[in-house]
Amino acid sequence: MRGYSRNARWKDSGERASNLATWGELHKRLCDDLQLDRSAFDAMTVADLYATRLGSGLLHNVLLALVPDENLVPADAHAALLSYDAEAIITTNHLDTLLDRDTSDWGKVVHDHDVAKFDPTRSNRRHVIYYHGHRHDFDSWVVRRTDYEDH
Repeated sequence: MRGYSRNARWKDSGERASNLATWGELHKRLCDDLQLDRSAFDAMTVADLYATRLGSGLLHNVLLALVPDENLVPADAHAALLSYDAEAIITTNHLDTLLDRDTSDWGKVVHDHDVAKFDPTRSNRRHVIYYHGHRHDFDSWVVRRTDYEDH
């Protein structure tokens, strides 16, 4: 779950956030909450079951708690990524806002209708494309199996 985000730093200590939860840890947490055998279902299916049994709101809260965005700050890896002369950065990280903090002048693409705004031939503006949604827009998240099928 938290590949690139693990390069961030904890705001209070300055230490690298290498202990952020992984998809495996999320899978375990959801299976434990549902009392399921982890080997019986993949993480996306378990996320669907979780939302069905316990509610989408609780699933969102669990995911948000696993990545305490307010306690993270971008680090060197984020600065290096943003230093490339790219027209866009595409990310599947939807649980942190680390890229938002250094790209306030960039366009943000979260929904399909936002893609219409992304035309590098008509603008010098760079864009961050949130392929799996954005932390602050639950409806945009692509986490559950049905999310993948619907998007």
